Amino acid sequence: MKITFTVVFILLTVYVQGQGLFDGFKTLKIPRENIPLGAEWINGVGVNGSGTPEDNISINKSVKSFEINKTFKQNLDLSILNYFNLGAEYLSYLTINYTNLSIYTIKDFSKINLRNGQFVIYEFIKADSIFLMLDKDLNGELKLKLDEKLKNINLISSVDFKKGLTFSGEKLCLAFRVFELGKTKVNEYKKAITRPVTTNAGIIETKLQDYNISFNDKNLIECVYPEYPNVSIKNHENFDECSKKYLIGVELINFNLQNMQGEPTSKRFSIMNSSKTSFGISNRTNSSIVTDYFQIYFKLETSYLVGQLKLDEDFSNVLIRRMTTPIKMLKDPKAPGW
Repeated sequence: MKITFTVVFILLTVYVQGQGLFDGFKTLKIPRENIPLGAEWINGVGVNGSGTPEDNISINKSVKSFEINKTFKQNLDLSILNYFNLGAEYLSYLTINYTNLSIYTIKDFSKINLRNGQFVIYEFIKADSIFLMLDKDLNGELKLKLDEKLKNINLISSVDFKKGLTFSGEKLCLAFRVFELGKTKVNEYKKAITRPVTTNAGIIETKLQDYNISFNDKNLIECVYPEYPNVSIKNHENFDECSKKYLIGVELINFNLQNMQGEPTSKRFSIMNSSKTSFGISNRTNSSIVTDYFQIYFKLETSYLVGQLKLDEDFSNVLIRRMTTPIKMLKDPKAPGW
């Protein structure tokens, strides 16, 4: 049977104990339409490099309005005022609200070509939309100024100064966070999948580095033996055809690795029989970025036991390659215009 190869990568938001949600985020003096995540940051100078491709960026966390602390909210508001060339004195004349602030982060950290001792732009914050309510005493000239600004930057907007002004924030980066990188350490962990025979329960389980991994071949068994137990050994002739039709369900769960809601890390997907599947799971703690790369080999064969399939133990195994990069947050990134 042909061996297939699949690669995917997922990023999981992991709760960082002892660290505030906005710790280390630097609010931009003026929102930018682009910040190159993954680029080197030279403090006092700015960005060096073009950053990581867009397909290596994911939304790591969506922030609700009640999670924004007062100081950070005020800094965001001042940034928006600067965007419209307005001074801080207008802060008391405007109400500014943000819809769905989201933290964008690097998905696959191994693709970042930076070394020990360098700084990296690791995350930025955007909003789906930004709403401004103007004080009724603001003059028409100011309203026109705001309207023209929106037209010039080509942001989707709804302008009704009596009800408020809403414009798209998805193109505007509002804040960013920088980390200093330490030396990456790589460890490998490997384990054979060793359950010689599956039954109608259709579950094979193994455990490696706090990850529980289970394989469910129930649909494949039912395809091979559709009338079990009233079948004969000839049903094994269905095996190759059934393997093409029915995938094997895989569930991965780590109860010791939890997200912001306190839920265990989990991933569900399907694989073809006799295949190799690769994927990565990345998370950040207070002091490091940890990426676990999985390679899973899995193969079932027919057996002489009617209604059961045999696991090929010489082929089937799980390997985790763990990359651990120590990080240190740069609390106050500085550069002209930032």
